[in-house]
Amino acid sequence: MQRILVVCGTVLLTVLVWWLWSRETVTNNITPEAPIEENTIVNIVDYEGIAPDSTWVPPTITYDTYQSIHGALPPSLEGTRVPFNLLIDENGELIVNESLRRLFDYFFTTNGEEPLEIIVARIKELITTHLPEIAQGSALEILQQYFELKQAEIELARQMDFEFKASGERPSLIEIRRVLRDLRASNLDADVYAAFFGVENQRDDYTLNRLEIQGDASLTDEERQTALETIEEYLPPADREHMESEREAQQVYQDVKNAKAEGATEAEVFHLREQVFGVEAAQRYADADSKQASWDNRITTYRAQREDILNATGLTEDDKTNQIGQLRQQHFEGTELKRISVIDRMMDSEE
Repeated sequence: MQRILVVCGTVLLTVLVWWLWSRETVTNNITPEAPIEENTIVNIVDYEGIAPDSTWVPPTITYDTYQSIHGALPPSLEGTRVPFNLLIDENGELIVNESLRRLFDYFFTTNGEEPLEIIVARIKELITTHLPEIAQGSALEILQQYFELKQAEIELARQMDFEFKASGERPSLIEIRRVLRDLRASNLDADVYAAFFGVENQRDDYTLNRLEIQGDASLTDEERQTALETIEEYLPPADREHMESEREAQQVYQDVKNAKAEGATEAEVFHLREQVFGVEAAQRYADADSKQASWDNRITTYRAQREDILNATGLTEDDKTNQIGQLRQQHFEGTELKRISVIDRMMDSEE
């Protein structure tokens, strides 16, 4: 479910960034001085986790250890680590993936706190200071393209804001997606565009297709479920695996719930979980079940004794309150005492 919420927020977040940037003060004549070399070789990968044959190790740079001729990082980045997680192949050439875009975005998010020319200068400084020389040309060229893309996005946001104020109508998500993709594709080399936005595009497509399927009243529940599972095939592999794992976990949860309702033994429940999650995870679930059962028993015992106090004759309300307080102290401690007061209110309202 968390993955679905993240995916569904991708397009909306992009829109939000546009409208936010449209109100920033931007100097349009800023141009980074990144040199563009001809015939620069750029290796592209569309996934992370690769282990290239390179002895180069990216530096670990935090907000506190960052040093620059441009001064300290803006306050909004305090407590963060600079995501300088770039990859170099065995020839010392840059491997382009989403990590490079994350590095750029880390600095571009401070737009408004400091001028864009300083932001670009900081990125250039990191590239020329820490990357192998052969990789610097590629990184600086891509920085130039990405900077121009950001300038184009800002201008587009201004245009959209102007049109919205004039007409009162916002563009649809589909139209926004189309315009943004065209803008990105026209400002970035095809291989860089694929490396930077390929996964995001897949997630956006899935999100919009999912919304369309869920809103199609002509589909039966079975047809809708089949359609939803079909579009998962177009997600990145890692996302598909995550959703499949969540689906398996939900199914096991339901199977265990049904089995317990039918009087299954602890061993039978353990076996159900073991088949999907393995022995160690099944044991953790069993331990959690045991703790939950112990807690439930304590609640049941306490509630029964509390009920006796509430129904007792000859006790004033103050007497009952004091005895229930003592009863809680007997059965619970620490943060449990806060929990039991909430549980009492909830269970009383249900009764």
